[in-house]
Amino acid sequence: MSALPDIRIDDFDVSVGVHALPRSTPFKRVVDIVVGSIALVAALPVLAFLVVIIRLDSRGPAFYGQRRIGYLGRPFTLWKLRSMYHQSSQAYHLQAARDWFQERRSGERYKTELDPRITRVGKYLRRSSLDELVKPGITGLWQVSGRDRLSAREMMVLDVRYVRNWSLWVDIQILARTLTTVIGDLRRKTNSISRVTHPVVEEA
Repeated sequence: MSALPDIRIDDFDVSVGVHALPRSTPFKRVVDIVVGSIALVAALPVLAFLVVIIRLDSRGPAFYGQRRIGYLGRPFTLWKLRSMYHQSSQAYHLQAARDWFQERRSGERYKTELDPRITRVGKYLRRSSLDELVKPGITGLWQVSGRDRLSAREMMVLDVRYVRNWSLWVDIQILARTLTTVIGDLRRKTNSISRVTHPVVEEA
């Protein structure tokens, strides 16, 4: 029987605090570091190949860093393989975030693949999640439960549920379902609507 829960957003208060973390958090941290290190070493040839094709496809660096708020409110830099044209406008990103939190879909998803800021290579990087092969990671409970077809609230509920119900068996199931979920998304015919009304590249 699967230990992964179904989505029921009425059951949980998303304002979970640090005291709600599972008792086995230190063990989980060790597991995450060990498994993550092994996976990173195994992925190095793939990362090297992706860096090359990103640089060949469009000008600019292969990696993109963005400041985010993390554990205990501490800022950290989220690193991703670049899937947009260099120096693309952030105005559309802000509007897309508002749409996500206000549950305004773009077709069947909350993200559109018709965004002209996305490069040719970036389109496939996003659909395969290969752009996330760097910190903070490629998968999680909501990533295998709907990905960008989930609203912001649904994603947060699943994050809270994961924290409260974590076990090694849950992590194993998430890892096992990651590949099939990504393959399924690559085969899916996307029905997206573009709402881009801002310039693709910011003016100097």
